[in-house]
Amino acid sequence: SDVCSSDLDQPSPSINATLRSVRRSSSGGVGVVILTGLGDDGSAALKEIKHKTLMVLAQEASECASRSMPDAARQAGVVDATDFAAGIAQRIAKHYGVDGL
Repeated sequence: SDVCSSDLDQPSPSINATLRSVRRSSSGGVGVVILTGLGDDGSAALKEIKHKTLMVLAQEASECASRSMPDAARQAGVVDATDFAAGIAQRIAKHYGVDGL
């Protein structure tokens, strides 16, 4: 089955389920951005796929409407950098060689 039993207890749509799907279909080089959100959705799967990520970025808590998802990812130790949304966009653009953001 494509759904882990632990995914059944997650919100829908589930970031954990999405990241696990990426894990199964990707050989690596994945970038993940955790923005405002409720609960700890995403943290468990990020622990599982961290070895396949180029970077995991999380939104600055003070900018979040609900900060528990990025906070949970930071507490899990899977976040490489924290920034405001505009800073995250700049980091991604720089990584891909895009100027002007």
